Amino acid sequence: MGIKEKNQVNGETLTQNGDISEKLEKLRGVDFLSFFSDETLEKLARSSRIVSLNPSEVLFKEGDNSDAMFIILSGELVVYKKNKVIARRRFCEYVGEMGLIESKPRSATIRAEVPSELLEITAERFQKEFSFHSQALFALLKTLSVRSRKDLDVIDELKSELSAAEENTEQFSQVLDDTNNETYILSANDYTITQTNSAASRNLGYSKSQICNKALYDFWEDHSRLELEIIVE
Repeated sequence: MGIKEKNQVNGETLTQNGDISEKLEKLRGVDFLSFFSDETLEKLARSSRIVSLNPSEVLFKEGDNSDAMFIILSGELVVYKKNKVIARRRFCEYVGEMGLIESKPRSATIRAEVPSELLEITAERFQKEFSFHSQALFALLKTLSVRSRKDLDVIDELKSELSAAEENTEQFSQVLDDTNNETYILSANDYTITQTNSAASRNLGYSKSQICNKALYDFWEDHSRLELEIIVE
């Protein structure tokens, strides 16, 4: 299914979408809403929009304007940063709150993993209902603190993986250069040269950077592409 922009996502109010008491019970389980009276929660629920997402449907994308936060009433959302999954959010959790607090563009992309139902809280309502409620703000900040620590753990893990990959690449390159025979590493898709050693570079009369990302038949014009592919296979 193609990506839908936020203004294309189906939405309706709670009064049109099932039993209000069921929704209130779900809202009571949200950490920063647990301090509010049933009357306040019902008012919030009845005046807020319900957003329904299908699997793989995007709620918002990294860089979008931050105009609302969303509470998950059912389903599961996946959080992406630079096309990498960094978190998953489920029932009674929420997304989009950072943009409302900082007044900055969305810092990640959110899409539905399964059919999901969300309650939208606009920036205007957030400021009106929560900005002066210290207990609610404290609960919200506590959640943000936990998420920040987890984000740092993800960053540390990625740095470790990158460092290990760079070390392995360096070691492999050294092994290639220590080999007197010409060595070429080719892409399985189109036989372009992805890596080579010094012996191959000297023989061809090009630097390694000039050789990489070119195909074998770019250097051996006396062989056809088909002949070279047969030799390689």
